[in-house]
Amino acid sequence: MALHPIPAFTDNYIWCWQDQSDRWWVVDPGDALPVIDFFTKKQVIPFGILVTHHHLDHIGGISDLLAVYPNVEIVAQPQTFPAATLDPKGTEFAQQFTTIKVLDVPAHTLDHIAYVATLADGREALFCGDSLFSGGCGRLFEGTAAQLLKVMTTYKDELGLDSLICCAHEYTISNLLFARAVEPNNETIDKHLEWCYQKRDNHEPTLPSTLGRELEINPFLRTTEEAVKTAALAKDPLNNNNEIAVIACLRAWKDTF
Repeated sequence: MALHPIPAFTDNYIWCWQDQSDRWWVVDPGDALPVIDFFTKKQVIPFGILVTHHHLDHIGGISDLLAVYPNVEIVAQPQTFPAATLDPKGTEFAQQFTTIKVLDVPAHTLDHIAYVATLADGREALFCGDSLFSGGCGRLFEGTAAQLLKVMTTYKDELGLDSLICCAHEYTISNLLFARAVEPNNETIDKHLEWCYQKRDNHEPTLPSTLGRELEINPFLRTTEEAVKTAALAKDPLNNNNEIAVIACLRAWKDTF
């Protein structure tokens, strides 16, 4: 397989994937040990590390990985990880790695970026860190509701319906419980929630998702749907029901759900 979610901490996934040149990449290694164990068992060496943002559970294992794999490329913005060897927004990275696209997605944090990559088997995968989860999105620690809406629009504009959504946390069930509160008549949410319970009961990940699935179940991608707008207005009667107000209401609602 070209794509592997490695569990870390209590609910993180560190994604390891193989590109079409048989190079192995690691995304947001907050913990080095499970990554080292993965590559030791596969008897391969990682080529590069992709970093989405600066939170410790996404960068905390990089130094330890460098001690074991000193030649690994570290792709990160300077403000995100100062010891990076390649800037994802630089021309050198863009020219050398043409099958990896970088998206600006500031909202969860202001330095947040995402990577759209072509896997070894030809599938397109989004490595979105904490900017998007299955059924939800990351909290607004640094950004605004307007930025969050722009992030959701970016994903809808840039991805195909079958693009794999590789989120950094196993939050799907809790997100779907919220999504069901927003849209209690959405049967697709109910069916997917049942499937997710079965996966977790078997100690299997609910990820990756796809954009097509998320467009049906994720309220943060459904801010133009009448049912979602109605729920936001009921939650906040002062809401003027434009898309920014709707997504702001959803995020505040989810923060205390």
